[in-house]
Amino acid sequence: MSEQLWTFGVELEFLLGEAMPGTKQTDARVVHSPPTELTKEEHDDEVWAQKGEITFEAEPTWNNATAHILKTLTEAGIEVERDGSGGDFDAPDLTKWQLKSDSSLEIYPDSNPLYNKYAWYQIELVSPAFWNSSSSYQEVRKVLELLNSTYLLVSNASTGLHVHVGTGTKAGPSFELLKKAGAFFYAFEPQLTTLHPENRQGGSYAQTIRDTSRFSMKRQSRPQAYGLQPQRPSKKNVLY
Repeated sequence: MSEQLWTFGVELEFLLGEAMPGTKQTDARVVHSPPTELTKEEHDDEVWAQKGEITFEAEPTWNNATAHILKTLTEAGIEVERDGSGGDFDAPDLTKWQLKSDSSLEIYPDSNPLYNKYAWYQIELVSPAFWNSSSSYQEVRKVLELLNSTYLLVSNASTGLHVHVGTGTKAGPSFELLKKAGAFFYAFEPQLTTLHPENRQGGSYAQTIRDTSRFSMKRQSRPQAYGLQPQRPSKKNVLY
């Protein structure tokens, strides 16, 4: 029997800080990207501050910031494109990194004074579909180290790291393999949960399969059918 070959991909979520024009900066990392060629109409659609407060040439924009990231990664030999799906219904190019916006990421101005000093962009960077190999891990590490050393990045309770696993085929993993994986994750979920930071344990973005999967919900609704004893409410919770 041949050994199963695996693929993986990662989704990196982070906030990128960019300085407003005219502010004095001591951070060695790039915090204000040079403007790209935009029409006045395109610029007005992308500005973060009110029009007229900052000059057109210096205004930080999503287009400028992401263009700078694309240039940095490309010069380092990383194949990347912005919003590479080409539309909501088109499949992305799985051979390249994809640079996207993620509106689910949140900025908490009251939690850190750093948030009030910069304009922030909600960034999601999706890797290609890699074969499970040391060279693939090295490319992910290279991208992470390059971004962290070049830009002012912040992660918080709203940002996450997603890892997708596949077999590199259209058929995907076999049903037997999925059953074994499901049983493993169900059995060891408490231990696996400890790998995540506390704010990603059991939250809305990472609900437990023991509590919210269809199998678990059915077991909870019909415990005796599964050889379980129904849970009885404690006396202190009973209303008379």
